[in-house]
Amino acid sequence: MEVTWGPVPDGFVHGILLGYRIYYTKIQEEGRPATSKTQVITAGPYEQNTIIMLLNNFAIYTLEITAFTIKGDGVRSTIKDGSTCNCPREFKTTWYPFPPYIKYEEGAVGGFIPRILEDAVEHFCDDCLLDNGKSTSAINYELDGWGNAAQKSGVEPLISSIDSRTDFSIPISGYKGQTHYSVYRYVKLAESPGVAFITVMDPNNKVIAIGNVFIDVWPLLLLSAVMMIAAGMVMWIMVCMNLAYRISSKNMLSPGSYSF
Repeated sequence: MEVTWGPVPDGFVHGILLGYRIYYTKIQEEGRPATSKTQVITAGPYEQNTIIMLLNNFAIYTLEITAFTIKGDGVRSTIKDGSTCNCPREFKTTWYPFPPYIKYEEGAVGGFIPRILEDAVEHFCDDCLLDNGKSTSAINYELDGWGNAAQKSGVEPLISSIDSRTDFSIPISGYKGQTHYSVYRYVKLAESPGVAFITVMDPNNKVIAIGNVFIDVWPLLLLSAVMMIAAGMVMWIMVCMNLAYRISSKNMLSPGSYSF
């Protein structure tokens, strides 16, 4: 963790400045309160920054800095907090399969929304890295913030699971310009133009799917059939009336028919 400070103001050094001492104490680790012994490192009189090494990851430390002379330490600075990682070790999730946004195949989570989230974690959580250069933070697709299964059966269970203990809930439909979902932050990751996505279906489910389609739309099909029958009857009546009018007009004008 890098620490910086300014020089002691003129007139406040009583004697010869020998350097600075930085006191640091761990107060939190992985989101839980922690207690530890206060430790100290020393920097030279002309230095105004240093790096504290061998700290625990995902921890918060209190920091105090003081100048010292041969007579001892001066007044300590105001207590400041410093953290070793900007991100938690794990981001908890709730989600449900909704291809192509998020998929679950052969025990693995896929789709382009998880890829966007993983790239974001790598980019914004790069202050703590593994030996391979990857971020130490990761997205947990197995558990939500309460330790329950992250995968939900549909959109309604997903919406019901949104709370402050879970970091990401996906996918959630929104509208253009939306910034919050209830009291929680809403971030648009992808746009849907309202088109249908064509996917390969299991042949065993095709007949069931087609039957479900007809069951779901039967009122519309019935209404369409009634309207077609009604339109046909109206056209038949109009044709019959027109034909009768023509026959009547022809009989009135036929040769040999006169009236006095």
